[in-house]
Amino acid sequence: MKLTKKYIQSSKLALALSAALVLTLAGASLVEAKSLYVSKTGNNADGLTWQSAWNELDQIDWNKVELNDEIFIDGGAYGGSMTYRKPLIIGKGAQPMSGGFIIISAGQGLDHAGTAVINGLNKTNFYGIQASGKRNVVFRSYGRRGWLKVTNCTAGVYTRDGAQNYFQGLDIANCGVGAHLEGDSVALVQTNVHDNARNVEIPNPGASVGTQSPSGLYACWIYNGPQAVPPANAAGVTVTPGAVPPQAGHPQGHAILNNCVLGPNLMQGVDNGFSGLKINGCLFLNAYSSSATLRNSTELDRCTLFVTARNSLGNPKTAIKVLSGNNSIKNSIFYGGVVRIPQGLSYGSKNTQFATTGNTSALSAALVDPLFVSPVGTYQEPVSFAVLKNANFALKPGSPAQGTGAQVTSVQAVLNQLQ
Repeated sequence: MKLTKKYIQSSKLALALSAALVLTLAGASLVEAKSLYVSKTGNNADGLTWQSAWNELDQIDWNKVELNDEIFIDGGAYGGSMTYRKPLIIGKGAQPMSGGFIIISAGQGLDHAGTAVINGLNKTNFYGIQASGKRNVVFRSYGRRGWLKVTNCTAGVYTRDGAQNYFQGLDIANCGVGAHLEGDSVALVQTNVHDNARNVEIPNPGASVGTQSPSGLYACWIYNGPQAVPPANAAGVTVTPGAVPPQAGHPQGHAILNNCVLGPNLMQGVDNGFSGLKINGCLFLNAYSSSATLRNSTELDRCTLFVTARNSLGNPKTAIKVLSGNNSIKNSIFYGGVVRIPQGLSYGSKNTQFATTGNTSALSAALVDPLFVSPVGTYQEPVSFAVLKNANFALKPGSPAQGTGAQVTSVQAVLNQLQ
């Protein structure tokens, strides 16, 4: 398999996932693997060709799936779609130290490169993709963001008690929970999650022994579409200790949000209750209530957090709220909102802030306009979805905020990570 230069560059955002995953995506482990197929137009014979493809997701014969086999899901003709009505329940996973993966991929060729859709039709207990107790399951996009759409499910993606499972290039919308990522080294990569009652929840994040691949999100866009007031529980990402401890040998580890965009139209961007979350390079776009709530030891580095002063109900917005923990907040830009940090805490002088109120001295000594490319200082509530989607938070030449702020400076910038 030949990877494009753009794909290799975009994959740098996910290098922390695992060296083994990168090797697999480069085709190093696929020499003797076979291709298998799922298509609504297949005759459900053996899954070995598009013609004999399994014709629903629950028809996959997992007894015929070996390590490093690749299951291609038909999306219909390019520019169109193909809808599946059954959940994709992963029936096999690679065992520890097996050196292999179970790979599920976008259909190839003009006749199969449309959007594959898993539509739960609002069914109760319908999990669009379920990978419980599985290890080394990889969803692979072949450079197409949104190749697989999961919608109208109780949970779009549900994992638990598994390890090193990666979901790349998905679009998850209109579910009860967009993604429930419970397990060790479970990651969404270059995925859009939006308009779910709860978008992303990460309980009990872990990092498998011998890996440097924390659970979390890489180059994802989490948002809600245009609406007057988002749901009360519509945090972009909620991280919690979880009620069930990790499996033996799978200790708790760090969780990460890396180069993501959170917003617009989230009630709050991140609500963290887990010690060890790292939020790096992310852009927070005008949360309705609060950009970030930090309850335990959290690292916030090279982020941009933007809110207007008040929401459409006239209530003041929060730039950042710190409730507990020994947090690290550095190299970030805070534009607008109230700084709710207990008196006595200080995070040094490596932050930039402007139009903030509250305990601003906890972030930096002065208020300095960072001079974004877009005129965000003129934005008044309600700020339209389109305006925020197209806003550019890159710094103008000569900005006093050089060296601070998000590396992802717009929605388009994160979408460009995978096209």
